[in-house]
Amino acid sequence: NLFRTVWKQSVASGGDSEANITNLRPATTYRCRSFAWNSEGQSNQTKFIEFRTDDTIPDAPQNFKVFNQILDYSRNTINLTIIWDAAVPNGQFVTSYFFSYKRILRKVSSSGMILNSPVQQINNDDWITMNVNLTQSISLNDLAIDTEYSFRIYGVNSKGDGKMSFIKMKTLSGRPEKTESVNLESKLPKSLTIGCQPTDDGGSPITSYIIEMSTGEKSQFLKNSNNNNNTNSSHIIINGLPSTQNFSPFKVIYTWNVTKGVIGNKNILVSGLEEGTNYVFKCYCYNIKGRSIDSTLSIFATSASQPDPPLAPIIFGENSKTQTSMVIKFNLPDDNGMRIDYCYLYIGGAWEWDVNGFPQKAFSFNLNGEKIPLETIEIPIKIDSSTYSLTNPIIFETSKILYSRKCNTCFSEKNNYTFISLNTTNSILDKNLTIRFNEMLPGQEYSFSLKCHNDIGNSTIGNYLYSSTLGAPPKISNPPKLTPFKDSIFAKLDHPFEYGSAIIKYKVMYSCLSGNCDISKCGSFNTNTFICSSPIETEFLNCTLNLCNNNNLQNDCQNCKLTNSVISPGTTYQILSYSYNTYGWSIKGLPSTITTLASYPTPVRNFTINTITTKLLILKWESPYFNQGSKIIRYLLKIICNPNIQQSGCIDILPNNLNNFGNISVNARSIEINNILSGRSYIAIINAENSEGKSDDVTQVFTVPGSPPNIYSLQKPTFISSTSTQ
Repeated sequence: NLFRTVWKQSVASGGDSEANITNLRPATTYRCRSFAWNSEGQSNQTKFIEFRTDDTIPDAPQNFKVFNQILDYSRNTINLTIIWDAAVPNGQFVTSYFFSYKRILRKVSSSGMILNSPVQQINNDDWITMNVNLTQSISLNDLAIDTEYSFRIYGVNSKGDGKMSFIKMKTLSGRPEKTESVNLESKLPKSLTIGCQPTDDGGSPITSYIIEMSTGEKSQFLKNSNNNNNTNSSHIIINGLPSTQNFSPFKVIYTWNVTKGVIGNKNILVSGLEEGTNYVFKCYCYNIKGRSIDSTLSIFATSASQPDPPLAPIIFGENSKTQTSMVIKFNLPDDNGMRIDYCYLYIGGAWEWDVNGFPQKAFSFNLNGEKIPLETIEIPIKIDSSTYSLTNPIIFETSKILYSRKCNTCFSEKNNYTFISLNTTNSILDKNLTIRFNEMLPGQEYSFSLKCHNDIGNSTIGNYLYSSTLGAPPKISNPPKLTPFKDSIFAKLDHPFEYGSAIIKYKVMYSCLSGNCDISKCGSFNTNTFICSSPIETEFLNCTLNLCNNNNLQNDCQNCKLTNSVISPGTTYQILSYSYNTYGWSIKGLPSTITTLASYPTPVRNFTINTITTKLLILKWESPYFNQGSKIIRYLLKIICNPNIQQSGCIDILPNNLNNFGNISVNARSIEINNILSGRSYIAIINAENSEGKSDDVTQVFTVPGSPPNIYSLQKPTFISSTSTQ
């Protein structure tokens, strides 16, 4: 820096002098030199000397000011930003800044009566201080409108708190403050007298006040005689309109303009109202900056009477019906100012079936052609005011026990009337009582209605809702009734519940469990036990059915005869059916098992000539494939001369009588015959016998080797033995 003169002194004669130098900056190094003057001129300058001033607290931050100020219209508050320049640290680093603010002048409202309020000095507000570190700005939100604030800022270093900068400012004016709730001054059966208190004007004069009204339903908030008095009791709604009622949109019912600075409590008479009805009111006002926040809603009700007749229930939503359930929304009626305490639910419909398996007739028509239920179930429903809530509706779940005439445990007694608790843990009811009815029958029509009561009396029974559950494929069929024959089975099929659509056709399925089964329809087949493992169900295609319906109950309907093309005697079958209507096929029906009647065995197998000589004949065979349901008693064998060949001297071997068979043991599988005639042709015939008769014959034709002997030397062959094989 350039040197400048900081001290000058006149002297009369030579001598020592001292210079006191002021206004130096802290923590700053300086150079100093001196020289003298006389009449002849300036002396030479002295040598430089250097010195440094001491460190100290920071200076006050400069350019401390409000940068911008914004009115938050939605919150009716002020948001602003304050900025400043960095403080001169004076030798030590500034470690942080401390910002403080407080209100010093505020608006005053005397019970909300004064529109242009005076200001009042605030002496007891504390400074609100915050450490802003080394930033050089701060944003403040939600400051009061039309209020004067004081702000200060200072820095801090190791020497201590620095010097402060101060500013004062007044916030912008805003919308009027929220008005107080509308109050009830008096009430009559058809009118209400209400009042609206003025409010703080927010810094700009209020220009108008407005009251709006919404019409609700009949009152459900009071259940005592005071509801009919001309009292000024009210119900304040904290969080908007009650969800348990339907309210009309708010509409303006009164407006008054303000032309002077002061206005008192404004009361108005609202007439033309309905008895026992809830009305909701709100109040708000305007100034040049806009509309105030609405007042808290107030609800008042006129006088009461017995409930109105309930409207007909409705189906609750597009997807509320299934094949076995319905969600019904019961509209609790207008209670006309007195809390409903219980209702009667009336349900009618085809919840039982007649002996033929068809729904009972549930409805008829009166002389006016109106449908009426033939029989209804009355279910009292208690509405407990102690658990009444203004929450959203819930759906109560019911079971079939609610609408079965055999229900003996549904009801309990309390307060001299019968009621049922639909939800014992959380009994929340609202204007719309919504119930899901479960375990209903598919495709059937039901009726629903309601009657309600309050302390003044009963309503009449409301209109009925008639609604059907969704149709479904027929119910699972019961086991068919089977009559066995030897080679066929007569099946009387069950008529299942139709579930909303008449049965169009049936499908009969059979499977073989044991006996003479078609092994291609068995997962595996044991030829020793004749048991079919994993039998394959097969549709019987040759069954023509005469369908049964409500107008066709003759004895031969749904009869099916399974014939011998697929049925064998003495065999065990499982038979079931499916039924079909316009909604599709039913699930597999319940099966019946039956064994066909026994019959004579199947033919003997593998009947062969094992050995044939002039000395010995051996015949062998195997048992029949299946005994047809009756054990084999014996085998019958005969060997006769072949009648188809001309031969002389031939003698039947076994027996002599052509009409009889030799009686062979059931365990025999071969026979030996000795000394047979050579050169002769014979026929061997064998069959098996059980209690039902003889199997078909099996034959073998054979010729004994050699030339025919002299006829006069022929003798009858000798029977040696029969042998048994397993």
